[in-house]
Amino acid sequence: RNPAERIALMVEHADIRVAITVETSRGLLPESVRPVILDDHDTREEIAARSIDPVTDAHRVRAAHVLDTAYVLYTSGSTGTPKGVAVTHEGLANFAAEQRVRFEVDSRSRVLQGSVPGFDVMILEVLLAHTNGAVLVLSPPEVYAGEELGQLIRSQRISHAFITPSVLATIPPADAESLRVLVAGGEAVTPETVTAWAPGRRLLNGYGPTETTILACMSGQLSVGGAVTIGGPLRGVEALVLDEWLRPVPMGVVGELYLAGVQLARGYLGRSAATAGAFVANPFGA
Repeated sequence: RNPAERIALMVEHADIRVAITVETSRGLLPESVRPVILDDHDTREEIAARSIDPVTDAHRVRAAHVLDTAYVLYTSGSTGTPKGVAVTHEGLANFAAEQRVRFEVDSRSRVLQGSVPGFDVMILEVLLAHTNGAVLVLSPPEVYAGEELGQLIRSQRISHAFITPSVLATIPPADAESLRVLVAGGEAVTPETVTAWAPGRRLLNGYGPTETTILACMSGQLSVGGAVTIGGPLRGVEALVLDEWLRPVPMGVVGELYLAGVQLARGYLGRSAATAGAFVANPFGA
């Protein structure tokens, strides 16, 4: 679902050597990248012949560490050239533990996977299902909003989902009676969103930039007529409102939101100047 130009930029910048793809998308890859084509007969035979034993450190170049990069996800580029954010395994593990408690998910839950691959909420959806033994329901590429998405939620009895407010505005709430936990985010949650979607379920407002492993703050359960806020920081995350000299501002005074903790990414891949500008030293940390 990404434009060819964006794919080319990411492949070149991240120095991709191998790509998992399908035949219809093979042409998007440059010749320098070795494709593993999942719908190719030879590939299927090769995979079937491989051992099913777990991969261990003996198979790796070196032992894996929690502070290693788990994935690189590129920002939208709304403020310039897209930057590759290097997220750690530690950040993902912390976020997975937070989701399990915060979203009350278990093996009986059915999680919607409807986000596009370039949106880090896709990782939220996959983690929410796979780390809790829940069912992950994949939305077809052509189903992303409107009555079609409502019908999918209803027919598949989706219980947990993350959906942006603009998409929620296209879905009839009556089609989503199965939803027990709904996280809205990616853009501002309005009182209108709360009025339509809070009754009958737990509606939460999730906030966080890509640089803090998907989400950094989350509200409690929103209610009709109540205040709409981003709530407080997740476990392992610090949220500070500071002035231009990095001093805490008094209550009610406008400042900048700074985030710290285990979910903070390692920085921007290959962009040391941009990393130094955004990932500043914490004057209140160790």
